[in-house]
Amino acid sequence: MNDNVPEGELEAFNGQLATQDLTKVKLAVEGMSARFKAVVGDNPSLIRPDGGVDQITVSGAYSSKAEWMQDMATPEYKTNPAFRDKIMQKLSRSKF
Repeated sequence: MNDNVPEGELEAFNGQLATQDLTKVKLAVEGMSARFKAVVGDNPSLIRPDGGVDQITVSGAYSSKAEWMQDMATPEYKTNPAFRDKIMQKLSRSKF
């Protein structure tokens, strides 16, 4: 079980991603993104080596469905949760 998302909700979310139905995936990612932003905000802070903190704005989005599908087809997508998170964040900023 994940500490932040109940197991049943996580399984439902992953099921939506596995469908590869763009509408379902975008809806699931936008929902998870909104949930995340409600808890931590949407401007992450970076701690500099000097101890200061910088606010950053995350950028980057897919320009096409084919680009998104290419990332989902990589072996890393199946094995690396951090990579899947990056894909979800990038997808949530995409406008296709």
